[in-house]
Amino acid sequence: MVTNTTIKNFKHKTQNSFLPYIILSFAVLLAWFPVLGGHPLFSEEFHYRNMLNNGFWSFCIEWLKFQGMWRLLSQAVNGVTTNYPTFTSYLAVFTHILTTCLFFRVTEILFKRKGLALVLALTMGVFPWGFQTLVNVMGYTPMLATTIFWGNLLLLLKFADKKKLQPLIFFTSFILTFIAQSLYEILIFAFMFSGAVLCFDEDDKTFNLRKKFNNLRYRYIALAPFLSGLAFLISYKLTYPNTYRMYPPGFSIQAIFSIYFRQYTNYYIFQPWLSPVTRNLIFYSWSLSDILLFFILLLGLIYSLFALLKQSNSIQSKLLPLSKILLPYIILLIFGASLLYAVSGGYQLESRKRYSLIPLLLLLVGWIWCRFFENRVQMTRKMLVLLMTSVIFGISTSWLVTGVYIYEIHRQDALAEFIVANKVKGDIQLDLNPDIKAAWPTLYTALGFDIYDTWVFNFSPEFKLGLWNGRTIADRIWVTRERRRLVNITQNPNAVKLRFNPDLLRWEFANT
Repeated sequence: MVTNTTIKNFKHKTQNSFLPYIILSFAVLLAWFPVLGGHPLFSEEFHYRNMLNNGFWSFCIEWLKFQGMWRLLSQAVNGVTTNYPTFTSYLAVFTHILTTCLFFRVTEILFKRKGLALVLALTMGVFPWGFQTLVNVMGYTPMLATTIFWGNLLLLLKFADKKKLQPLIFFTSFILTFIAQSLYEILIFAFMFSGAVLCFDEDDKTFNLRKKFNNLRYRYIALAPFLSGLAFLISYKLTYPNTYRMYPPGFSIQAIFSIYFRQYTNYYIFQPWLSPVTRNLIFYSWSLSDILLFFILLLGLIYSLFALLKQSNSIQSKLLPLSKILLPYIILLIFGASLLYAVSGGYQLESRKRYSLIPLLLLLVGWIWCRFFENRVQMTRKMLVLLMTSVIFGISTSWLVTGVYIYEIHRQDALAEFIVANKVKGDIQLDLNPDIKAAWPTLYTALGFDIYDTWVFNFSPEFKLGLWNGRTIADRIWVTRERRRLVNITQNPNAVKLRFNPDLLRWEFANT
């Protein structure tokens, strides 16, 4: 018989289960709502708009001839997202929320600590570690591949002991892994190693190889991402033409470690706080509707946080011992994430490539906390205030980074419009006021492009003039060859001088 008490307990348990996801959704949306609505395209994003001009299957055939299996689905997705940048902005924020929630659930399962999992997920979600995946249309595919990674890992962890579902989960995991590598291959070895956690039992005191094989018999879904990754590598090797090889051949062991000693560069996202030029742009793109949305999201976040704090057992539960294999497993995943760089020339500093790595590093931070600090630090009001201050700082940093980027990309787009309208060609010299590059010196390193580099910039005015219309995928090589572009940004004293008027937010000829 179902009693009122039973119903009440069920509602209470359900509320506790969903509250962390509600908090994460409000917090992440609060950090990234300024991205919503889209903004002008950037660099090669203009060219991606032509990817699917002749249909999906025609594209696949042409791309396989051109680049093999390398990012086949990535370019197809780019062909859609670049044509619908406004829709993509909403899709990117939603996907980021989903990734954060999946990361929270996986972390909760691995660490058996809801409070710690929530803090780590908030750290991942509200700080702009991989901001390029949200502000650049072409950054969406690395995010989507990362989402699939955490979704696939959750699938393995949740259904490891469901014997009847093993065939279905194996097939699903195999397909998800292959799709993720076709989108963005950065986590391929982390995918392949992700099933290793299922080969061990928490009560194992010794390493028994026979027992591990027996575990694989009953949990053979652990092999799905490994076999799928292997299948992708084989298909990549068989289809990739040497003529256009992107990665240098050979194996560089030192490149594996480049990913670690370059993590100090994560401070790049905080650099715009140091200059008043960039600080003043924090609310650049905000409108009245943005302010209204801000207050709605803030009230929702505060209400959900208070609801969670009332349920203290949701945060402070009995601390269970960590699995002995957790640290080796985390290190294996991080090693897997870095192994790709051994064959691709070393770790690159673009923000979009940090998006996949940061959550794995946060797992290591979580283990260090549990091992060395958990029993020494009490959850006091001061600690809660410190945590909330960190979340607020992360959210405001995301606003700042977004504001600076949107200002700069709008200014670049205005320059392209000015050049097209005034039929400017040849050498040009730019007077950038304010000088964002001086205020945030590492912005273009984080983007991977200098917005005012001649090669990068020319995509915009050339596309506006229709010079890219109807070009095939193979013409992508054309942009890398020596040729005369529409304009050449230079310091040549004889160049046409253009200046930006920050008061009127428009470009002008410098001699007017």
